Amino acid sequence: MNSRHISRRSFIRVLAGLFAFVPAARSLTAFPFNSADELPIMSKEELEEILKARIAEGKVLALEGDSIWIRDRWYGDTLRLVITDESIVWKGKYNKGKDFDSYPHVIEPGDDVIALGQRNGVDFSVEKMYANILNTYITVDDISLEKDEAIISYTDASEKVGTVKVRPDYLIDKALYQEVVSKSQQLRGTKVQVIGLPLQDGTIVAANVLIAGGG
Repeated sequence: MNSRHISRRSFIRVLAGLFAFVPAARSLTAFPFNSADELPIMSKEELEEILKARIAEGKVLALEGDSIWIRDRWYGDTLRLVITDESIVWKGKYNKGKDFDSYPHVIEPGDDVIALGQRNGVDFSVEKMYANILNTYITVDDISLEKDEAIISYTDASEKVGTVKVRPDYLIDKALYQEVVSKSQQLRGTKVQVIGLPLQDGTIVAANVLIAGGG
């Protein structure tokens, strides 16, 4: 690259390209980085260290108060995810704070989680966390619009058909819902990237929908 700096969007794409073997890279587009838009170009090793410091990923072992214990995929040991009043937790929809009693069973043992935050030894302070997230590319067959909901009928790369549920209160950015609605005709037959929660019936609840040429 000619420039010594890359945009935030390019930085995320570079991470996904360099670390395709890292499970966390599959879901990087779900996380808005809080750093400046312009970031210095780094080596593969330096980028990996940033990932390790800022992203935690693993299977939930147990819940204890405001803590979630996982088996850390980066280092192979046990890591404590600390949920604060400012933490955002997404499992089909967003929940804020550490009072799990207000939304029982949001996170359960066996869930696969990926979190953005800050690592400090065996503790990881969570800013945002997603459970059982799926990152996939689909071809839009049709979009039906209902009140506060858009249902995308799709075919994936393996010719499997299914549906994606898009709701403004479930999305990372509520403006994405209006984009899907306004482009419902143009999106038919196109490929989009969907990040979300797969349900048992095969439906995907979208956290993010990335449209080519979108904002």
